[in-house]
Amino acid sequence: MEKWLQAHPGVEIINRDRAGAYAKGARKGAPKAQQVADRWHLLENLTDAMQGFFRTFQPLLKSLKSSSEAGAPASSSQPESPPWHTGMTKRSEEKSLALHQERVERYHQIHDLAAKKVDVANIARQVGVSRQTVYDNRKLKQPPERTRIHRGGKKVIDADIRLPRAPVE
Repeated sequence: MEKWLQAHPGVEIINRDRAGAYAKGARKGAPKAQQVADRWHLLENLTDAMQGFFRTFQPLLKSLKSSSEAGAPASSSQPESPPWHTGMTKRSEEKSLALHQERVERYHQIHDLAAKKVDVANIARQVGVSRQTVYDNRKLKQPPERTRIHRGGKKVIDADIRLPRAPVE
């Protein structure tokens, strides 16, 4: 990409994804060009951010759902999906369980240290996480539940969506 940009010196705007090598090539090949994210990647970033945001509040949302369902009459019109089917291979399922266990252990470590009045920076250092992770875990009232968001599958925003493209001149 660097060579192509150097051969085409009139480039002012580069539409790119999050790949580091692509950014480096753009910086070296056209240092004065402005780099922007395309609509698909903006939607992808928004999806990731929203999933992370709602994952933080998942226990609260589940408790609200449970309490509202407790007051409502039971309906059997929608059977629940079988609990044994996760759509994951055995290996992926084991990895998912292990990662969840690590998150639960990290939650307990953070809360134990916070109860001992250890400051956030020291908790982050001792547990081996960022300060933001410490803040996020301290907000939780109970250990994080196992999530069912799979990076390999379809996102909230369908990956097959076709966005209109501006004509290239």
